[in-house]
Amino acid sequence: MIVSKMNYWIIPAITKIENRYTDLAVKNAIREVLGIPVKALESHNRQRHLVVGRQIFCYLMREHTSVSYKFIGDCLDGRDHATIIHNIRKLKETLEVEKFQNSTETLDIINKVQNYLIIT
Repeated sequence: MIVSKMNYWIIPAITKIENRYTDLAVKNAIREVLGIPVKALESHNRQRHLVVGRQIFCYLMREHTSVSYKFIGDCLDGRDHATIIHNIRKLKETLEVEKFQNSTETLDIINKVQNYLIIT
């Protein structure tokens, strides 16, 4: 009985959080946290801080929404779905490496972006 009540309350909370993860909201959160303009995030520039911002965008959109890789790619100036898959995979690899190095730099950035999305 308690479990069913818990599930009843958890599902709307998850839906509410997922609605916060629109492409524009995530881009704006990354802009605020990392100081990357939205146009630069969408550009094809390969500077490290822009690449990390794009990887975080792809990761959050995929983990917290049900949108396709193609949709995420379209949000980033028409990038191919394979590029989105690669970005997510590279970010997960970075998180694993940082875990073994006792570093939380990337995870801290992701958490700041998520907190910004919850606050706004």
